[in-house]
Amino acid sequence: SAPTTPASCAPGGEAANGYQTVDQIVAPIFERDPTLGAITAWDLGRASFEAPSEHTLDALRVASDLGNVDAAARYGDWLVFGEVAVDHELGLAYLTDAAQRGQSTAFTSIGNFYLGQPENTALAYENLIAGLRLGDTDAGVWLADYSLLAATSGTARGSREAEMRVLDICHQDAAKCTEV
Repeated sequence: SAPTTPASCAPGGEAANGYQTVDQIVAPIFERDPTLGAITAWDLGRASFEAPSEHTLDALRVASDLGNVDAAARYGDWLVFGEVAVDHELGLAYLTDAAQRGQSTAFTSIGNFYLGQPENTALAYENLIAGLRLGDTDAGVWLADYSLLAATSGTARGSREAEMRVLDICHQDAAKCTEV
């Protein structure tokens, strides 16, 4: 059952640059399917470095609470890594629920969260491996970063070298990207 459109979903004006906002672009999708609209708005916003609107976050929360695993992973990710209302405990609960139901990016987000905690590197590694095995290629980048962190005592976190290393591994043998 699709969630109802949250009250905060009324399309607003133009973005500061004169272009449409992500919510305006996906408004027709929201009208037909609020869950798909929220997921699409989230993905487009991430690709364009636009923070999700309250409208999108409300719709993701509603869809998550109704059992949509993809919405739960995205909402949990925002709660853990968002710029405004960070709530690690609640975000990890949403991510854990999505991961337990097989959502690959949820594993990757959990692993990414634990990467920054030296006492939890084993949890980081286990979750990143699970995300990669389920097909999330971003987990491969974080795993390469994890390997460089171990080799360089943390100086390579988020580095271009980590991205290049995993790309090199995947180009040499694509099976290694899913059979880690």
